[in-house]
This record gives sequence, C-alpha cells and structure tokens, in this order.
Amino acid sequence: MNRTMNRIMNRMISAMLVSLFLLPLACSDDTTVIVPAVSVTISPGDLILTPGEELPLSVTLSPASTTDRQVDWQSSNNAVATVDPNGVVHAVAYGEVVITAGTQYSSGSCRIEVAPNIYVAGRIAGRNGETPALWHNGHLLWKAEKAGLIGSGGMTVVNGNTYVPADAYDASLRRSTACLYVNGEYRPLVSRPGASSSAMGVAVRGDDIYVAGYCNFDEAPYSLPIVWKNGDVTYLTSLGGYANDIAVSDAGDVYVTGYYFTETGDARTPVWKNGEELFVCACDGSYAFGFAIACLGNDVYVAGNITDADGSQWAVVWKNGELYQRLHSGNSPFVSDLRVTPEGNIYAVGTQKVYPNPDNPFLSLQLPLLWVNGTEQTVGFSDRNNDLTSIFLFEDRVYTAGTYALFDGLNQGFYSVGDRRVDLGSDEWTTSAATLIYVTE
Repeated sequence: MNRTMNRIMNRMISAMLVSLFLLPLACSDDTTVIVPAVSVTISPGDLILTPGEELPLSVTLSPASTTDRQVDWQSSNNAVATVDPNGVVHAVAYGEVVITAGTQYSSGSCRIEVAPNIYVAGRIAGRNGETPALWHNGHLLWKAEKAGLIGSGGMTVVNGNTYVPADAYDASLRRSTACLYVNGEYRPLVSRPGASSSAMGVAVRGDDIYVAGYCNFDEAPYSLPIVWKNGDVTYLTSLGGYANDIAVSDAGDVYVTGYYFTETGDARTPVWKNGEELFVCACDGSYAFGFAIACLGNDVYVAGNITDADGSQWAVVWKNGELYQRLHSGNSPFVSDLRVTPEGNIYAVGTQKVYPNPDNPFLSLQLPLLWVNGTEQTVGFSDRNNDLTSIFLFEDRVYTAGTYALFDGLNQGFYSVGDRRVDLGSDEWTTSAATLIYVTE
C-alpha cells in the first residue's frame, strides 16, 4: 500500500515538475505586433550635387510607431551617384539618378542631379528694396547689403572666385556707384567724384580685371561708356552712350560693345578693341544697339537690335561688324546674350513682346526666345509671361537664366537646363529676378 502510494505521489510530483517546466515554453510564443511603414520620406529631397561631392541623406518613417525600421538604400545608376548603407550619397559623374530608401513594406525616393557648378546672379526684393544676389546650384550664396542692380553684360568665375558686375545706390536711391562683387565682397569702381555709374560686364585674364560700364555727369544730359582695368578708368568716346558687355580674346585683346548716339541723334553700335574704336556695326536704319559680345579666334560677334530704314525692328548678330544673322522681326524683339561654340555655332536668347488681345493694345506679354544659328527654337517653359536674359554652354548642354511673372507685379527668377526650370526663391523675400548665368566644373 505504501509502495503504491509512493509511486502515485512520485508520478504526481513528476507531472507537476514537467508542467512547471513546460509552462514558460507555452508562454514564450512571439506575440510582438508588427506595424508596417506606410511612407518613407527622404530628406533633404531632390538635390543638385557636383562630381566628387558627398551628402548624407536621412529618412522619416510614418507612422512614428512603425516597427518596420530596416532601411535599404539603392541608386538607379551607380555610374552617376552611389549611396552607401548609411544613406551617404557620393556624386560620381554628370547625369541624373533616383535614390531609393526601402523598408520591408514601403519605400521612398528622391532625384539627384550631378551637375557642374551653376552660378546665377540677379536681384531679390524684400522689405529693404532690391539688392544684388548670387545663387549656386539653386541655393542663395550671398546677397548684398546695399540696394542696387546686377549688370546685364556678363559675370565670370575664375579659380573658384566669382566676379559679378553691379551698382550700389546711396541712401537717397538717386545716385549709384559702379561696383564689382568678388565672392560677395563689395568693391566700388570710381569713375568721377559725384557721378553716377554702373558696371555692366566683367572679364578676367590673369591678374587683370576688366569691367565695362558707364557713368553720368551732372553737367551733361547723357552717359559716357567706360572701361575699368584694375580700377583705372578709360573713357571710350566723348559721345553719349553705354558700354554693355566685354570679352577678352585668347590673344589677350579686350573687346567692348554697347552703343552711342551720333550728333544727328542716330544710335550706333561700335566695337572697341583695347580702348580704341575698331569698327561700327552695319545698320541701314537709324538705330543699332549692341548688348552682348563674344570672341572666337580672330572673329568678333555682337548681338543687338536694329531698326531698318523701313522702320522694321530686328534682333541681329553681327560678325566682324557685318550683319550676319537676323533673328526676329516685329513686336519689339530684344536679344540680350549670345554664345559661340568652338565650331562657330551661335546661340542667343532674348524676348519678344506679344499682344494677346488685338482690341487692347496696352495689354502685352513677354515671351522667351532662343535662337541657334539664327533659327528660333521651342522654349519648353514659354507658358508664362517671362524672358530670358543670359545663356551659357557647357558639356553640350544649354543653360539659361531669366525671370517670369507671378501675380500682383511679383517676379520669380529661374535658371534652366534644357527644358527643366529651377526656381530661385525663398521665404525671406517677396520676389526675385535672374540676370546672368555662368557654368563651370
């Protein structure tokens, strides 16, 4: 009996021990709730990088309570840009890629453009009026402390240093001083004490800095075209006029164009070489205005506007003083800039005024114009009232800068690569305008 009871008790105790041992195992089933990610947002979003540049990206997962937190990074083209497991992008070569950050249940992406250094000079307007400014790859690099305007002739970048022609107004906003912004530093250009002046274009060769512009004298009802070399002034003519653009040839010769008024009141477009008048561009009518100049070998190209003897208006290109291309006729055409390729192909930009309502001659719109070898090209962003003011050619791509109208008199500066437009703006100001563009490695 006792033995039987002992066996029963031993079995009961063994069963209890086994139950106690198995109980934790039964309760150890994985009951963790999985919360999938619904969205993946990459910051800072779409970017423009230059070759060799690195930038870390980060992600925001939604909802915040998600357990789906293992992120894998991928690049659509490692030849253009790579991305490491930590989300650090390394730009390799020019082009565009899509960077994707994916979890098990969701993914997000951003577009990376690997591009050269794109500099755009213009102006911004806010509470303190209009001031010159410079953007680099779409981001504001600097803005001037003084109110003023950017010259329309041309800027340059040499060894990473930026040179931007402009003027700066005094406190009364009635008198301006020509100046050059070098890496954002204000450098005034003296013409004559008490005279208003403006800098329109700049060219740099070696240690020499050349600036074209003009100054106004109180005792004269007109401006005089001038050139500064390292700050020293040369007056190009005693006739009233303007020096609008400047270029230095491979041989080191300095060419300037603009226009002046003759004693009969006609406007003529000269080309000055090293401070002396070289020739006057051909024109059968009363008016010829030069706005841009370019050199290719021994050839000199000038873009401007003329009024023919019959009163018709044309945007034109002269080559060595002879009329070379007629670009557009009628409706106030205006050519503002040109570039010439090593093969001799001519690219020019400008604006045409159109009147959409024939019953309202006071309502007009400005449409952007692009010409290649004298033939007008389709501009992919001509859907708004806007203009093109500057053009640059780099690595077989066309870059332009300009401004389009928003509403209530506000404007938006932009630059374009092909048909893609990049707006230049910020909450810090109410309007912006882009005047000059320069592209470099």
